[in-house]
Amino acid sequence: MHLIRKFRENIALRKITALAAKRPAQHRPLSIENADKIGIIYVCDNKYGECVPALLRQAPLKGKDVRVLKYRAVKPSGKTPQDQDTFSIRDTNWWYKPTAANAELFLAEQYDILIDLSSQDYLPLLYVMALAQSGLNVCRYSDRKKEVADLMIRLEGDEDAAILLNHIRHYLNQLNPS
Repeated sequence: MHLIRKFRENIALRKITALAAKRPAQHRPLSIENADKIGIIYVCDNKYGECVPALLRQAPLKGKDVRVLKYRAVKPSGKTPQDQDTFSIRDTNWWYKPTAANAELFLAEQYDILIDLSSQDYLPLLYVMALAQSGLNVCRYSDRKKEVADLMIRLEGDEDAAILLNHIRHYLNQLNPS
């Protein structure tokens, strides 16, 4: 089983890299404050993802047009309700590409900035970053995300999403001072 999973992951990474290479160059350094539409993706299964809903109600995201796509890395039980902006591992194909309707709706939107607030690498979220129509993809540093991200923030330890968002805001403001 382990060998098959590794094979699937390697093929998925090749597909993601190919998709990222085809992504049109529309990179625009923006600050979060100047962005009109922001996409946020994250994993909702762990303590790291639990603080994200509160972040959406605070500055600099408060009052912005923010679209969220949450990923549930574990298979939900049949009795677990999923809200409209969540997809799970069940909603991916054999190569881990999201096939859920809500993921397709999220990918159909045009974003000024796409922010990945996940603390680890998840292939379905890498697909979202590779397929998203965004001017700038920003995430936590990872070797796997090099192909799909325009700006990566290196954090030591398991910092929470609020700290990552503050670092993203700081570095975007450094690139594009108001």
